[in-house]
Amino acid sequence: SQITTPMTLIERDQRKCAFLAEAIRICGFSHVTLLNSDVTNSQSRYHVIMARALASLDILLGFTEPMIMENSICLFPKGKSYANELHEAQGRWNFDYQLTPSLTQSDSTIISISNLKKK
Repeated sequence: SQITTPMTLIERDQRKCAFLAEAIRICGFSHVTLLNSDVTNSQSRYHVIMARALASLDILLGFTEPMIMENSICLFPKGKSYANELHEAQGRWNFDYQLTPSLTQSDSTIISISNLKKK
């Protein structure tokens, strides 16, 4: 069965956006909206926010905070420095988190964040 939950992808790089648009078209994902924009320009709020290889966790939380709703969850794949990034972010933000070990990189994890609030 195909997932049909509405989804928004935000990508500022024109080339990556063109690739994503073609992938969306080929896969027939009519429920996916693609925005060729910088994430900091988003005026929308989302239930689930994901970002990969965009910025440090502290900076990601700054990008994310205006886009979350009550009960939103953020999923951020992070590399081997995830513990340092987590510690740094906890200095400026209050949040609950859960770590899920990466299946592809033994020293990486996915950080799931909820209840985000700036200190």
